[in-house]
Amino acid sequence: MKVLRGIDLTIYQGEILALIGPNGAGKSTLLKTISNLARLTAGRLIFDGEEIAGLGPEAICRLGLSHCPEGRRIFGTLTVEENIVAALLPRSPEAGVVMERSYGLFPILAEKRNDRASTLSGGQQQMLAVARALAAAPRLLMVDELSLGLAPKVTHAIFETLLQLADDGLTIIVVEQNVGLALNVSDYAMVIEGGRCVVEGPSHLLEAEPRLRDLYMAQVDD
Repeated sequence: MKVLRGIDLTIYQGEILALIGPNGAGKSTLLKTISNLARLTAGRLIFDGEEIAGLGPEAICRLGLSHCPEGRRIFGTLTVEENIVAALLPRSPEAGVVMERSYGLFPILAEKRNDRASTLSGGQQQMLAVARALAAAPRLLMVDELSLGLAPKVTHAIFETLLQLADDGLTIIVVEQNVGLALNVSDYAMVIEGGRCVVEGPSHLLEAEPRLRDLYMAQVDD
């Protein structure tokens, strides 16, 4: 069964692209397709000029695409530090450099470095999931449902970190249910419904888009 239809997406280095839409619209499937966790049946998938549709998930990750999935999927029985080290790739800096950067971005993880990941709060687990994805030294980071189940303060703190990373040149795609926040932090946004893009454009212009406001008025006004 086809889930996505006619999606035409381009993102440039250092940009943040927000994917917005109701549950079941195809947002997570789009990220999985880019990671080749879901099979592309038509069209092309180009990363830095190279066709990657036929590559396996590991090969795609080694090229510099890192996927932080919905639900975090951390290794609960491992410590914080073991979770991050487990994501190191040959392209990654040495472990000490990765850990120093991870703890610089998320200081609370330094305090919890020897704690089992399952004992962390939801916000701390999301920070760990992002830190683990960054351990692979990606050029493109994809984060699925970042704010799901998190307190607003924690969500804003993690988005501030993503903005810092984008300023440093990292390209980011984020799936986010909080439309107002998504538009505020991203450069470009796409609204996906029924597997199709129904509205897209520069984020600062989309809050005034009538179709978007009709669909998500309550969220945009939060």
